[in-house]
Amino acid sequence: MQFIVLSSFLFMLGIAHAEIVMSPTDTAISTINKAAKLASTMTTTGTRARRSVNLRRLSTEDFNQCQTIANRVVCETGLQEDLYTLALECQQQDTATVAQFACGINNENGLYCGQGLEISQQFEEEASSNCRSLSSCSSSCRNSITRIRDQLGCCSSHWTNLLAGSRTNLDGAFWSVCGVSTGELCPIPTYNSTVTSRFCTLAETSRILFSRRCMQNTSGITVETLANTTGCGGVAKIHVEVCSVDSDGSFCSLKTNQRTLTNMAENCAQNVVSGSGCSFACRSSMIAFRNEFGCCINSLFNGTTIRVAPISGANQVLRFFTNSFWSRCNVSPPGTCESLLLSPNIRDNGGVNIRDNGGVKTSGVISVTLVLIVALAALFL
Repeated sequence: MQFIVLSSFLFMLGIAHAEIVMSPTDTAISTINKAAKLASTMTTTGTRARRSVNLRRLSTEDFNQCQTIANRVVCETGLQEDLYTLALECQQQDTATVAQFACGINNENGLYCGQGLEISQQFEEEASSNCRSLSSCSSSCRNSITRIRDQLGCCSSHWTNLLAGSRTNLDGAFWSVCGVSTGELCPIPTYNSTVTSRFCTLAETSRILFSRRCMQNTSGITVETLANTTGCGGVAKIHVEVCSVDSDGSFCSLKTNQRTLTNMAENCAQNVVSGSGCSFACRSSMIAFRNEFGCCINSLFNGTTIRVAPISGANQVLRFFTNSFWSRCNVSPPGTCESLLLSPNIRDNGGVNIRDNGGVKTSGVISVTLVLIVALAALFL
């Protein structure tokens, strides 16, 4: 599975779900699918440190509504324009363009174009099973793409143009073969252009954007707004956890090398399903995975996002990250990362305070986290 580097920080531009996931290897699909068939009949055992409250998984509609609120805030407070300017100053025009069109709005349902990949990923399982060829289009594939188009409306063109050739369900080539029209472009805000003589690499630009996004005076209002919106407390917590950093101060969200994750999933699937034993290959790949991601394992794969966002196969993914499984393999579980943002008192619909009190503290950036989780969960489908 591969990722477009640009997409590792698109959420900072108001775009959730911007990792472009290619199909897993045949080996991974074969191994994990067999494990998943068995796993579907088993009860998960073992948990991480007990959280102060069980976070409720949101429906797709509720999650999208909370994300619409978040996108509105970052667009109206000027944060989005700041990110646009920073990207342009680094001579990263594509990134700046994405930052700009993220604040376009589909007036039919109030959805911001920045939610495009997030919406598309909610149809990922359906579309990936129905759309397999660029030379023909089945009726089921056409229906899947049409459903995405109906959700995105005028935001569709922005994404299908940007992701042409990506072989995702927003690849314009799929849409063309299926005869699905994207329609007119949404109107987007006009931002002042910037003239600069400096140049930043894509990696440097991503760090600059994350650093701006993770300042309390830029994102605090987004978190507070979500925290004060009924039903969006869990999403507020996710936005705090967007800014988690490892012991070196590096953003977890920028860790996009998936090879050690894939290896661990392949080598440990049977042990996870059986609930006993730990092969040498599993333990070795687990250690390599922990060495690569450190505390970001909990930030990206075992935090709030996977418990709140509407992700197919999320419970299967969680099986890999229980303390009991790590202990069974005689591997010390990774610790928890800290966030650069302060967490407000967040209450769920029942009025229960869900401020973390020693459990999982971080969950990573939504765009990266959701797609990394979706990528792993896809191996079970």
